[in-house]
Amino acid sequence: MSLRPFLAILLVCAGCGVSAGGGGTTGGLGGAVAGDTAPYAVLDLSTRAITWRLTIDPADAGLRTTRMAFRRVDVGGSKALVGIFEVTQAQWQTLWGSPAPATWPWQDVPDAISNSATAHGADRPAYNLDPETVVSVLGAFALSGGAHLALPSDAQWTAACGASSGWWWGASTTQGQLAANAVVRESVISPARLSAGGVDTGGPLAVGSRAANPMGFFDVHGNVWEMVSGGSRARGGSWRDSAWQSRSEAVTGSDQGFHAELDHTLVGARLVLVP
Repeated sequence: MSLRPFLAILLVCAGCGVSAGGGGTTGGLGGAVAGDTAPYAVLDLSTRAITWRLTIDPADAGLRTTRMAFRRVDVGGSKALVGIFEVTQAQWQTLWGSPAPATWPWQDVPDAISNSATAHGADRPAYNLDPETVVSVLGAFALSGGAHLALPSDAQWTAACGASSGWWWGASTTQGQLAANAVVRESVISPARLSAGGVDTGGPLAVGSRAANPMGFFDVHGNVWEMVSGGSRARGGSWRDSAWQSRSEAVTGSDQGFHAELDHTLVGARLVLVP
């Protein structure tokens, strides 16, 4: 048998990995993947194109600035694509579009609460967000083929966290585990971050500064509270909160009594991609 017909078939099949929902393939012949099976999706914020991936490199700085990466997780028998990082300040500015506001939300936070010298930057999480504005901005950021960005449900957030109670590494924690995996009061407090009144004003760290959980999601404990859909609720704790407040079951919101001065100040977001 001649090899030419066989090779022709292979070359045709190499382009069969794109699902009807759009996107693309990676890895050539052996790595063609479809949108309904790929473990990862990458959204280019400038072109709004979705590419399906077999793997991603979390060290790729572009995934914190000009693109967004999502990983598929099981949620009660269904699937969801959840962001592996919190939304950064650079990403939020692109999602917002033009014209830009006079100040971005994090710029409205006094230095006495979060020091702009260390808490502002392209790879820092967007914070001081409120759910009404987030839902409005995401609704205006149109993607092709009916795809859209949204806030995760409680179940989707918990699935990405990898634990329904405690921390993703277990029901108890040590100082070493917190230092390696969480951005909370016990793991970041230092004389340099303290105000004259002894309050931590350092703010959040760069997204992805700590290790990811086993499924590849970063900052599920601490850095900024992450709002979930269905009202003014947030999960996961912040840099200013204790490790206990960063447990996966911990929830905060207006009904839990945010201090008036801190309302939304500590809150950011992690998004889901609905293809």
